[in-house]
Amino acid sequence: MQIVVKINGLDEIKAMAKKYPEASLKHINWAIRRSIISIQGDSIRNAPKDTGRLAGSMRANFGDWWGSLTADTEYAVPVHEGSVAHFPPVSALENWVRRKFGVSGRQARNLAFIIARKISISGTKGRPYMRNAVEQNENKIDADFNTALENIVKSL
Repeated sequence: MQIVVKINGLDEIKAMAKKYPEASLKHINWAIRRSIISIQGDSIRNAPKDTGRLAGSMRANFGDWWGSLTADTEYAVPVHEGSVAHFPPVSALENWVRRKFGVSGRQARNLAFIIARKISISGTKGRPYMRNAVEQNENKIDADFNTALENIVKSL
């Protein structure tokens, strides 16, 4: 899954970076880092919570001129995007059923089976925690990149 962040004024930023790469690097990296960290924070807050594993798996990575955010669980994309109809293993749902509904034993297994059957018919609805976080931060991201551009100009 890849979510693209649109940055207003990107052509101007690219032109400045191409013309003045040394002066631009520090300021562009600053804006990238702030943007990714803001998206990460809201992604963690937006992520569905059960055990907290999904929210805890979000990792920000940075290099010169780039940044990325990943959610490192096998179910991050299906939770975010939803899934097509499939019959999940009942055993995979049992612990969740126990925590969510406070039932155990045969009752938990039966309820997990009913939920698995429902998923086999209609799939699951997506919960776009990361895409929503990007949208929540659009204005801040634009402001950070505008500040970076201003700081590049000031440093020349």
